[in-house]
Order: sequence, then structure tokens, then C-alpha cells
Amino acid sequence: LAFRDVERGLREVGVGDLSVSKHMKKMLEAFYGRASLYYEAFEQKDNAALAAVITRNLYNGQQNDEAFAMAEWVTILWTYMMHIDTAEFVKNPAQLLQLLPPEKEAD
Repeated sequence: LAFRDVERGLREVGVGDLSVSKHMKKMLEAFYGRASLYYEAFEQKDNAALAAVITRNLYNGQQNDEAFAMAEWVTILWTYMMHIDTAEFVKNPAQLLQLLPPEKEAD
């Protein structure tokens, strides 16, 4: 469903009918490639690997101290999502806000 909207967006920005499938293929390969790395890190319970994936995907490979903290938070969120009733979550998605880390004060 989400990728259908992406396809529509590509068409709206002028990507021609013949090249939409090529663009979609590249996007899907990138998405599933990244998703598999996240799943692998979750399955292995490897926060260092998860931090490496986050560093690569969110910080363009530039070392960032926030990646390890983010990996810990994502692991907490993932664990929570695996144990929550989907119907309950759909009724009250704001419950995830309780899992957000506290805001840092600006230096």
C-alpha cells in the first residue's frame, strides 16, 4: 500500500511510465536491503550491529555518538511492538509516546 503511493508520487513528479518500474525496483531493493539488516541485528540482539546500520543509514556512515543511544531506544521500541496487541495499538497509537527518550536541553 505504501509503495503504491510512492509509485503515484513518481508519476506526479514526471517520471515517465517506462521508467517508473526501474525506479520502483531500485527503491524496493534499497528498502528490503536495509530492512534485512535491521531484522538481522534484532534477531541476534546485537546493539553494536544495529548502531552500525543506523550510522550507515541515518548518518551517511559518519561516526555519531547518538547512533548507540538510538539503537538502544529502537530495540526497546521493537520489543514493545512485538508484545503489544495490534488492535489496541491502532486504537491508541499515542501510547508509543511513553517510550520516547527525554529531550536533551540545547547546549
